[in-house]
Amino acid sequence: MVVGISPAGSIEDHLSKYRKPVCLADVLLFTGMGPDGRSPLILRSAKGAVFVGGELGTLSEFCSGWMCGNNILGILRVAGGVADSIPEILSKTSTSWGSQVIYEADATTLASMVCDAVDRTCSIRSSYPRFADPCEDVRNLVARLLEQEA
Repeated sequence: MVVGISPAGSIEDHLSKYRKPVCLADVLLFTGMGPDGRSPLILRSAKGAVFVGGELGTLSEFCSGWMCGNNILGILRVAGGVADSIPEILSKTSTSWGSQVIYEADATTLASMVCDAVDRTCSIRSSYPRFADPCEDVRNLVARLLEQEA
């Protein structure tokens, strides 16, 4: 199941004010917190994330993930947007929060690398057999997105 965390307070705002799709998530949570308020929620709820292009909201989400200190953060190279600036930004910082950053130019390979890294660090499978592959939804979502682009 793919859960979307919307900055909007309602489906109407999600579609009209933020102009975000509804078809990529099985469930949408409407936070009403705006883009800046939902970023920490997203990255505290995830063990891994992939950043593609984006604007300042993407940079905010990356920073939230970085500061959580235990995430696997994937950056799609040469996708444009702020994600292309992340390597330079990190090179100018001296923080050591502990998040792992993976860079890759191919979206499918990047998703697989992030999922594999999450799998290596995730212990939920031994305690909860129904979560046998916590990254299966991510792999399926990337495949759906790539099919839509074709």
